[in-house]
Amino acid sequence: MAEIVLHYFPLHARAELIRMILHYLNVPFQDHIVQFQEWPELKASGLCEFGQMPCLEMDGLKLVQSNAICRYLAHKYELYPSGLREIYLTESLCDLREDLYSALLDFFKKKDFEGMDKWANENLPEKLKLIEKRLELNDNGNSWFISDKPTLADFVVFEFLYDYLLSKEKAPKFQQLLTESAPKLKAFADRFIESSQTLKAYLESREDKVF
Repeated sequence: MAEIVLHYFPLHARAELIRMILHYLNVPFQDHIVQFQEWPELKASGLCEFGQMPCLEMDGLKLVQSNAICRYLAHKYELYPSGLREIYLTESLCDLREDLYSALLDFFKKKDFEGMDKWANENLPEKLKLIEKRLELNDNGNSWFISDKPTLADFVVFEFLYDYLLSKEKAPKFQQLLTESAPKLKAFADRFIESSQTLKAYLESREDKVF
């Protein structure tokens, strides 16, 4: 089998959901960290079709655009639902996660970390409650978002919760937002980690990033 290679900067950001899917499924891959000073040369090489990372080399393809890559992986590894209702429930969570990510990214680009913290404390509790209500549509919130096994929807929500509220760096400031606003979401995140020992090992060993 040809080697799978993920190319991205030394950040979580747009590549972390891809990493989490591959680690969760125990799919071996090379995580090629591209230092910022190396990017102009790599970009000029034509590796990334649209001149942006992440880029995932697999199946003889050079996949680009992070959301498209995640959908590709979801289809390939049977993490994508088939019914119209289930597809809508999945894609709407993906879109919400993108909205939240974009809001945080604006602060990161400006290096306004105080503003980021303020935004999170003032805006995230309401969003977390709404996501918890969505979780409760399936098995009263005691299982997964769409069915009786994890799907792309679960990965999308978990990645956001972990990277921005529950990681070692973020938990001291933000875990309380989750436990107080949406305790079933916190239980979901714990359940998700325990459902994959390879993901759990990755999260325990990875270096936390600001973004």
